[in-house]
Amino acid sequence: MRGLYAGLLVLAAFSALGAGVAIEGPRNPDGTLSMCGTFTVVVTGVTETAGHVTLVVLRTSEVLRVSLECDGDKLKSAPVQIRRSCDPAATQLALAAEIGDAIAIATELGDNGCTVERVGKRQRDPDEPALSLRRMNNDAMDWVKAEYAEPGLFSVTLNDLALDTTCTPDTTDLTMGLGTATARLELVEEGAVSGRFSGEFVVHLQPHEQDPELVLQVLARDKTPLLNGAVREGDALTLTWEGVVVHGTVKFLPVELSPGDLVLPVGCMAEVRVAVPDRPDEVLWFVNGVKQATHGLALPICPDTPRTLEVVALVRQGLLWGRQHTTVTIVPQVRVSFVSADTGTPADEPWRCSVPLQVKVEHVQGELTSVLVGRLGADPRPCHLPVTRVGDGVWLSIPFRPSADLGACGGDVLWVQYVDARGCYTAYVVLPLR
Repeated sequence: MRGLYAGLLVLAAFSALGAGVAIEGPRNPDGTLSMCGTFTVVVTGVTETAGHVTLVVLRTSEVLRVSLECDGDKLKSAPVQIRRSCDPAATQLALAAEIGDAIAIATELGDNGCTVERVGKRQRDPDEPALSLRRMNNDAMDWVKAEYAEPGLFSVTLNDLALDTTCTPDTTDLTMGLGTATARLELVEEGAVSGRFSGEFVVHLQPHEQDPELVLQVLARDKTPLLNGAVREGDALTLTWEGVVVHGTVKFLPVELSPGDLVLPVGCMAEVRVAVPDRPDEVLWFVNGVKQATHGLALPICPDTPRTLEVVALVRQGLLWGRQHTTVTIVPQVRVSFVSADTGTPADEPWRCSVPLQVKVEHVQGELTSVLVGRLGADPRPCHLPVTRVGDGVWLSIPFRPSADLGACGGDVLWVQYVDARGCYTAYVVLPLR
């Protein structure tokens, strides 16, 4: 046996020597033996019909002597398990080793054939790796499956026995992603040999300090910042490990504003209100990116000049925030005027009462059917003249003669008016006649 051990020590210095000794059993892609797996020793090219093979873990000098029995034209051992010192033995024949250890295998049969094998990682189960995401339910104080990334405490779990490499709790990292930003989250094995790795993190949803955006912040359990970025509807927090992905869609508070897109003439006041939810805890208003002083349910709009306002409301109820926007288009007030029915040019003052006129109405939003015309005095004789659209927001009445149609002539004064549907202003103009 002394000569056998000497030969094994030589084998430890070289990758493999000898002939006729081999193993049968599952191997890792890199050719190493699988930790926690089993294999059989096969000896060929000998005349004996029985014998023994000796296995030695070179790092620890642990020796296992295994019987060989005839199996056709070769000798074969019973299954031998490779296990760590903390793993229970699955068979009567087992060697305690660590990943990276070399196992020398030799027999005194024939010409003392020998070989050396190295121990690698445990083979991965077909259904692993498996990722799952859970959230702490604060009401039940229990973990529940998480579909959304919302404010609260989260736990991500990775099941992968192939990552359980030592007899102490192992660690691994997975990738967290939010938009184009990524971060690493450490997962720690639950127990020494469970192959179940978990890590916890906290999600916050809060307004940006200056912009009308909501920011998702992800912190480690020790409050170390991991991810931070503006989020919109449809964005998701992703967790990835070796191609396996779980994600939580960012959850927002449903928010509705009333009215929707608003068209408002200069001089008409209005407001944009939060319609849903009906009793929010906090509202932040922004107009064209500028934070407003008001924090109530309604934002007053006081238009002073034609322009477009982009209104954004950030609304909070409990820990959850929502974002909604609307557009307020401020348009000029409607303008009315008398024009020549022959040339379309503005009517001169005083206008000859027998020459036909038309009323021109400009900056109209929506539809218009008629315009009201009359004369000043005790007998105004008002009438509604039908109008036709002749351009974008421009309408023109049918032609009329002041003398024939309104009984107005020299010394009289015609008037035309348009009353805004909201009642906040009236467009009015007069035309003296001769």
